[in-house]
Amino acid sequence: MKKNLQKKLSACLPVGMAFIVAAMLFSASANAQIVYKDVIPNATISSNGGVYHLDLNNDGINDFNITYTTTFIQQFCNGSLVTGTNIYIMITPLSSNEVGNGTIYPSALLLNSQIDSSSFTWKNNANQILTKKEWSCNSTRFGILWGFGYGGNWNGLVDKYIPLRLGVSSQKYYGWVRLDVTSGAVNFIVKDYAYNSIPNQPIRAGETSCTIPTVGL
Repeated sequence: MKKNLQKKLSACLPVGMAFIVAAMLFSASANAQIVYKDVIPNATISSNGGVYHLDLNNDGINDFNITYTTTFIQQFCNGSLVTGTNIYIMITPLSSNEVGNGTIYPSALLLNSQIDSSSFTWKNNANQILTKKEWSCNSTRFGILWGFGYGGNWNGLVDKYIPLRLGVSSQKYYGWVRLDVTSGAVNFIVKDYAYNSIPNQPIRAGETSCTIPTVGL
């Protein structure tokens, strides 16, 4: 067991450091068991009705849907008939699963951000907006103009993480999915995802199988 631990640490830490840590961890027990999935090739969704079905814990049951939806609109603005296409990139948790939000929208986390019960407002509602591009007729200092605006936290972001929470029986499992969302809501790209298979334990955004145990003294 000690030999296996040392081998695992060798893959995670610089040469020499793994041996020092392994010696310290003689009586250690792991505080996390990260289950990681690399999406190969990356999944790019860019057409109306496109859906990425995310099975976070790889049990054959879909846990979240990430969707790309467009809506054609037509209306009069300042006396002229104008048109536009609204775009919505959204995530829907299924069953009792949840998405971690900031004040309004799903969070876009930096690498190594903590994901746990207290870091976010956890929401179960459908169609939570990652980003949206909406056309509207607005009064500006230049007059009444037809134009578009963006909402959500995700427009134009690369390599950011959505915090996720699975509800299985009475247990909660924390995880993440890494996305790019091209500027202008042109598409979204799913790169990889992971979760902590130990219930009610946190995970860091981007954390994979290289998990260093907690020292037991």
